[in-house]
Amino acid sequence: MLTGIVISLFRLAIEAASHYTIESLADTPNQTIPFSLSALLQATTASATNTDRFEMLNTALCFGLPLGGAILLGLVYQLLPKHLHYTGLSHVLVTLHKHNGRAPFANGLVQFFGGIVALASGQSGGREGPAVHLGAAVNSLLSSRLHLPHNSMRTLIACGAAAAIGASFNTPIAGVIFAMEVIIMEYTLIGFVPVILSAISATTLSQIIFGDARVFNVPDMSMSSHWEIPYLALLGFACGFAALLFMRIQLLTQKLQHWPVLIKFTLAGLLTGSLAVYLPGVLGIGYDSVNTALAGNSHWHWLLMLCLAKIIATAVSSGMGMPIGIIGPSLVIGASLGGCLGFFGAAWIPELSSDTGFYALLGMGGVMAALLNAPLAAIIAILELAHTPEALLPGIIVIVIATLCSDQIFGQDSAIAAVLKSQGINLSTHPVAQALNRISLSAVCDRNIEKIDPVVSAQQLERISQDEPRAVVLQRDTDRYYLITRKEFLQWYEALSMDERNHIRTIDHLLESLKRAHIPVQSLQQIAIESTVTEARDALHNNKCDGLYVIDHFGPMRGILRKSTLEKLIASW
Repeated sequence: MLTGIVISLFRLAIEAASHYTIESLADTPNQTIPFSLSALLQATTASATNTDRFEMLNTALCFGLPLGGAILLGLVYQLLPKHLHYTGLSHVLVTLHKHNGRAPFANGLVQFFGGIVALASGQSGGREGPAVHLGAAVNSLLSSRLHLPHNSMRTLIACGAAAAIGASFNTPIAGVIFAMEVIIMEYTLIGFVPVILSAISATTLSQIIFGDARVFNVPDMSMSSHWEIPYLALLGFACGFAALLFMRIQLLTQKLQHWPVLIKFTLAGLLTGSLAVYLPGVLGIGYDSVNTALAGNSHWHWLLMLCLAKIIATAVSSGMGMPIGIIGPSLVIGASLGGCLGFFGAAWIPELSSDTGFYALLGMGGVMAALLNAPLAAIIAILELAHTPEALLPGIIVIVIATLCSDQIFGQDSAIAAVLKSQGINLSTHPVAQALNRISLSAVCDRNIEKIDPVVSAQQLERISQDEPRAVVLQRDTDRYYLITRKEFLQWYEALSMDERNHIRTIDHLLESLKRAHIPVQSLQQIAIESTVTEARDALHNNKCDGLYVIDHFGPMRGILRKSTLEKLIASW
């Protein structure tokens, strides 16, 4: 629900900014601009693509609006620290797989306001990638406030991603599969229940605010003949090639990362504005162009030009680091490419060819699957958007071939993974690493311990000797701890005379006495109980200690995790 609220505010802000900008700049002097929330909601729910009306602008504004928005973003980013420049799906994946999902809230704020400026000024991008980032940031903040274990962050990030996709397209099941396939990169039974509930909750909230109208106007359609299957295979190959072209341009743009951000954004805005002079449909999210392709009301040359322009503009803008997404543009690219091939098929063999819009729908799934390496999510998305099982078989053919072409024939990773690799970041998706990230220290630490404070009393030593803890922890100061076993403690304590016992007043006295008795003492490093086993392994490796003292900063729980115990646990996997 929290993710749904934030995403709804994000969408409202984008549509309000776009609505007022276009209405005030367009050559429509007789229209009045609504300045109330109710009027904005009415205008928004009237059409799912209300804000994609950049065609109303004249040539000068089509060029100047994206350029001006890019310069404004560049100036703001130039003033921000570099670590706040990271946004979108790639940032979510890095924080999840490298930092256990702790997404900085400041980056989320940059994504929120930067995404509004970028999309309202006509930059070629989507709002779904930013929405996933916002969901991750909100859930990360929620987890921190509630002091939840870090292993639960994976589920919360998946909940945020599923909620973002489900609320954006009214496709909750596709949101769930997307979260499992693209974000956390694993399927677990225990993770499905909260993720499904999150997707349903956010989608329902979105429908309450924006209405339950479909994002895309998909007419009833089906495959006309099984003789079309070879042509569907050709469409799948074309989708894979389009995704390859997108990723190659994006990686080429990545080589300019060392340039000042103002120059990069200005170049991206200049390119988008130049393309928009001849093809205004390249501006913005582009869902109006998707609906045009689905309706079959466009000529093939316009669709082909839109496909190429959208690939170039989006790949360059995202490669330059603009706070935009690539999921929405992948649907525009796929719809225009599929509509173009559908037009040729209808002209070639009209009696065997399906509607042009049917090919546009299948192309949407093909490019999305190849670009994100998410075939199952794309299949479910096509099924939910079409609202008919007739699209399942041809959708599978196109999506599977597009994914195989991109992955196996062209040897290309997903667009997100390719960008991260170009930055020297390799995501850890090994099954053992995934398993260790799912285990919290609260499940594996030994809690049968006693702790001796820096100030020692004879009564405390006597009580510990009579109890049966498996280990005794010695606290020297706020962050220095030592460990001895119960057997070693009793061996040392029983060898002391009464005067020696009474003489021990501090931990330093106790440690000196242990040293004289040749009792081995192990060093411990303090760690929070919310941590995962992976974080424990890293802490042991970085601090060169013998074990970990696990404490709950907000409760009485505490325990220890010996290095040998951790090594046995990891070896068992």
